Amino acid sequence: MKKLIMFAVATVMALNVAQAADDDKKPAKKGRGGIQAMIKLLDLTADQKKALSKFNKENKEKGAAARKLEGKERRAAM
Repeated sequence: MKKLIMFAVATVMALNVAQAADDDKKPAKKGRGGIQAMIKLLDLTADQKKALSKFNKENKEKGAAARKLEGKERRAAM
């Protein structure tokens, strides 16, 4: 019985140590704000914002067309 209790205590301690190690690896803020937060951080001018919007629209259309393809053609288009 004494061995069983010691095993249980050791297991709980090991799990706590493993969990503490995982907490350090996680980023504090993940996925907060997306592209709008990045634009704000970059402090883009109005012209740059227009160019970025145009670029995103073109790539969205190209990506949609590429997703319709299959196999090697799809990889080449992406």
